[in-house]
Amino acid sequence: MRIWGPIQVFDEHGQIVKRGAVSNSREALAAFLGEGPGEMAAVLEAGCNWPVMYHWLEASVKQVTLAHPAKVRVIAEAKLKKS
Repeated sequence: MRIWGPIQVFDEHGQIVKRGAVSNSREALAAFLGEGPGEMAAVLEAGCNWPVMYHWLEASVKQVTLAHPAKVRVIAEAKLKKS
């Protein structure tokens, strides 16, 4: 099992503000997000541990949306082909 996960922060225009890898702990997630740019929302790809991460994100952001892994992959691949 992986003990870290990739994370990216985007602004309201979809531009990456911050990216990195965070160890799977509430403290590491909160430290990475810090005092983000205004009110933040999160999109979380559903995986085997999504309930824990969802709960941790709820403490740091205004809204958390759970995304289906296949749909996230399709969106990412479409954006890569357009680039």
